Amino acid sequence: YAHKRTNFKLHLHFNIKEMIPFLSFGVSISLKKILTEVSHRMDEIIIGGALSAEILGMYFFGKNLILHLRVLLTNAFSQVLLPIFSKMKNDRSKMNSVYNKVSYFVAIIAFPVFVGVSLTAHLFIPIFFGDQWSGSANVIKVLSIVMIALVLTANLATSLLYSLNRPGRVLLIDLLVTALYLLGLFSFSHFGLNIILALYSLYIIIKCIFLQLLVSKELKNSFLKYTFQFKPILLSTLVMAIFVWLSQNYLLNQSNRNLSPTLSLVA
Repeated sequence: YAHKRTNFKLHLHFNIKEMIPFLSFGVSISLKKILTEVSHRMDEIIIGGALSAEILGMYFFGKNLILHLRVLLTNAFSQVLLPIFSKMKNDRSKMNSVYNKVSYFVAIIAFPVFVGVSLTAHLFIPIFFGDQWSGSANVIKVLSIVMIALVLTANLATSLLYSLNRPGRVLLIDLLVTALYLLGLFSFSHFGLNIILALYSLYIIIKCIFLQLLVSKELKNSFLKYTFQFKPILLSTLVMAIFVWLSQNYLLNQSNRNLSPTLSLVA
C-alpha cells in the first residue's frame, strides 16, 4: 500500500555491517534490563532462602507497593522521553534545559508524595490492607525515601543517555553497581532483614548517582547545580514533614489523654 500510494520505494537489501550498530544498541539495553530485573529480585530470593516466608511476605508487600507507586508516577512521561531527547540531541543546551525542567516537575510530585507515604505508612497500612501487613511499614518508610532518587533518575537519565547513543556506558554502570550489590548481599545477608534493606537502598542510590554524574558530563552541567535546583522543593517538603509529624504527635497525645480517664474508671 505504501509502495503504491507514496514515493517510498522498496528494495531488497541486506548488509550485516550496517546492522551491527543497531544490534549493539539493542543488546546493551536488553542486558541492562535483565541486570535490573535480577538485582531487583535477588534480595527477595535471599530473604526467602535465608530468613522466613513471613518476613519475605512483609518485605515483598512493602517493596512491591512502593515500586507500583513509582511506576504510576513515571509511566505518564517515561514513554515519550526518548523520542523527545532524540530530536534535540544536537542541541545540548536545549536538552540540558528540558532535562532540568522535567526533573524539577517530577520532583514537585515525587518529594511530597514519597515523604508523605514514609511518614504515614504505619497509619494507612492497617486501615487499607489490614493489621496483618503492619510489619511492612518499616520497609515502606525506608524505600519511600530511596525511591525519590529512582524516580528522578531512572527513566530520565537513561532516556537521555540512550538518545545520545550511550547504552554501553549505562550497561557498564549497571554491571559494576549490580556486581557490588550482589557481592554485598551474599556476604552480609545473614545479618538479617535490615541489612538487606540497607544494601538494596544503597544499590539504588549509588546507581542513580552514577547515572546522574554521567548525564552531567554529557550535558557539560554541574552535578551540584543540578542538585541545588531542588532546594525550594526540599524546603517545602521539610515544612510539610514537620507539620505532619507534629500533627501525629498531637493527635496521639490527645488520644492517650482521652483514654486515661476511661482506664482509671475501669480500674
